[in-house]
Amino acid sequence: MHPDQMVDGEDFLAGEKIAGDEMLHFIVELFDVKLISMVLLQRLFAAQVQQKIFQDYQVQLHRAGDDLYLAEKKLSISIAAPAVQSTLMHFAMNITNAGTPVPTVSLPELGVVDVKKFAESLMLLFVKEYESIVNATCKVKSI
Repeated sequence: MHPDQMVDGEDFLAGEKIAGDEMLHFIVELFDVKLISMVLLQRLFAAQVQQKIFQDYQVQLHRAGDDLYLAEKKLSISIAAPAVQSTLMHFAMNITNAGTPVPTVSLPELGVVDVKKFAESLMLLFVKEYESIVNATCKVKSI
């Protein structure tokens, strides 16, 4: 990734390189949430991925903020950022370890063979959870 495209100020200042030859990407754009809410949704999504991998493949990942690891090997990258009229989240997981600047683990190594099916199931989980959150905000009165 070219430095001009980096959104994470900490990574930019540290001169970190974010790269991978093949990744599964998720992009979420919402128009009605603040950045802190998107960061919370980003971490919720990471926790959902962690739980799904454990339930379906019996692999226990650990989560540090919005990143997932198997031991010291990194599975994911993620960022939440504001835009002019929306807020965005990008979450990606390695399909291969090629081209990564740090030690990584890939989805196939965890047992995920059908990446498309895995992605679709995660999207449905996230949408269902997000709709439940929105509905929970609509059923209460002010106090």
